[in-house]
Amino acid sequence: ETINKSISVQTLLYEAYSKYGSITAEGIEGLRTKHRLKVVQNLEDSLGRNIVKSIQPLGFFTHDELLDLVSFIREELVSRRKPDEKYDPSLPPYEAYRIDFDLFKLLFGGICPWGKGPNAEDIAARLFRLMDCNSDGILNVKEVVTSLGLTCVADITIRLRLFFILHLPPILPTSELKSTPSSADGAEIASEAVEFFEEGSFSLGSSSTDSTPILERGNSQSGEELSWEIRSMSSLRSMITSELNKSSNRSLPNMKQPHFIAMWKTLYDIMQHKLGDEELYHSLATVGTLLFRLGDVGKNLLCGKR
Repeated sequence: ETINKSISVQTLLYEAYSKYGSITAEGIEGLRTKHRLKVVQNLEDSLGRNIVKSIQPLGFFTHDELLDLVSFIREELVSRRKPDEKYDPSLPPYEAYRIDFDLFKLLFGGICPWGKGPNAEDIAARLFRLMDCNSDGILNVKEVVTSLGLTCVADITIRLRLFFILHLPPILPTSELKSTPSSADGAEIASEAVEFFEEGSFSLGSSSTDSTPILERGNSQSGEELSWEIRSMSSLRSMITSELNKSSNRSLPNMKQPHFIAMWKTLYDIMQHKLGDEELYHSLATVGTLLFRLGDVGKNLLCGKR
């Protein structure tokens, strides 16, 4: 129902000042900010719960641990004031927060057992690269949780497989390997690399390109190098994800001796703070030496067959 009543502007202003004179522009802005922050906080909390709900099926961490992790990532992103694209609601919730390598390195060093030692940053960089599915230099929350879960709480078999994979090309390019003396003592060699052998899953020391189908096969056409690297990285990544999904028991690719030496050195670096234990040191030396020699035997047998 329309009310036919008019009021002059002068009367309206007079009543406004006389009845609501205590209200100021600063007060209105303060209330707006207060309620805006509360609304934004509620939206952020709701988004955080949705993110946790979307990644909890991975099974790596508890609900509370995931909430703490998501909150930490959110606070770090806010504190760094890095401009980021707005979250698209059509995307999965775990795409809402994305981190670069600097923040991932911080998480890796603080949470993961592998984040200790002089070469921790190298391991973090390889893991980051492996989990960066679209190669954009950014990890979403799901990729971060998968990375941390694989190195912290996953089954020991999966962790060993991952450790092995992180020392294969193209994750660890041959060009980055340091040359080692051919006459190195067995115990010295042993202080340089971890590794996981599944029965028949790989052999060490093979120098044949055919023995490492997609991972060591070079490409004479430089235009295809990037494509080869992408396929290789995808193949390595699927070896871990298929293990998590229990969908297959894929064999690991062959590893050459220089990569094995680099791997054992990484293990030695990780265990360095515990090497006051003479028994542990002796065990590392013994196992490393035996595996290195087994690789030589496998290499000689393979060469003999050819």
